[in-house]
Amino acid sequence: MRRLVLASRDTITLITNFTNAVKSCTSGGEPAMNNVTIGMDLGDKNSVVRVMNNAGVIVNNHTVDNTEKSIRTFFAKYKDATVALEAGTHSPWISRLLITIGCNVLVGNPRKLRVIWDSNDKCDGRDAEMLARIARFDPDLLYPVSHRGEAAQIDLELLQARDILVKNRSNLINHVRSSVKSLGCRLPSCSTESFHRQVVDDLPDEIRGTLEPVVQIIGQISTQIKEFDKQIEHICTEQYPETELLRGIKGVGPLTALAFILTLEDPTRFDKSRQVGCFLGLTPRRDQSGETDKQLRMLPPTRN
Repeated sequence: MRRLVLASRDTITLITNFTNAVKSCTSGGEPAMNNVTIGMDLGDKNSVVRVMNNAGVIVNNHTVDNTEKSIRTFFAKYKDATVALEAGTHSPWISRLLITIGCNVLVGNPRKLRVIWDSNDKCDGRDAEMLARIARFDPDLLYPVSHRGEAAQIDLELLQARDILVKNRSNLINHVRSSVKSLGCRLPSCSTESFHRQVVDDLPDEIRGTLEPVVQIIGQISTQIKEFDKQIEHICTEQYPETELLRGIKGVGPLTALAFILTLEDPTRFDKSRQVGCFLGLTPRRDQSGETDKQLRMLPPTRN
């Protein structure tokens, strides 16, 4: 025989309050932002956003412009929410902005998210939703990356700008030399830095009018590279004195030392020095199955 148990008024009140609390966490997601997961598919001009509540239901579909004002306006009501996005051109500054707003940001490694980019039904909305679902289920499946700080990114841009100028100067010098050789002539051997001064008088008359402007541009590039070198030396001395330790190694100059410091940025995140090599991609791939354990070649490192 079943017995009917009458609950007291206090018990009924407790159950009612608990039920309302659960509903507030799962209906719309907004009353409890720590239960909200947001997937954000970044585009060049705007980004697609999918807001998911604690029950795994999409409660908001939105497109936000990639401007600080638009992002702040939209995410102001989602403080403490978890936001998942993929690493890309806009992810460094957007992730930093979301952190200042108060969001918990996860930046996924796109090379590891095959479930997103290798799909027969790929679209921005689905990508955003998949990011939200993966982050809600297990954030480690995003293989999160940590972007460097804004100051380190700005200083690293100086090295990258210099690198681009050096590559373009080499291409222009090779173009001038090969053009002269195609007419049966040859330019004298000289250093890269003095090329624009040494060869200007040896250009064939037939193509002098065409190649002289190129040689002048090479001279301008060489001047700018020297200016960058002075800035790099100043930055090493004033902002990153720890580069002096690296420059004590034979063959290591300000460029290599500064690039190493800016790439690692925070050495305290590595428990052992051997982890630095893995972080830079200096570790072989592995393919182990059963009794087979293949040691494969290294892959080129990726930029974060």
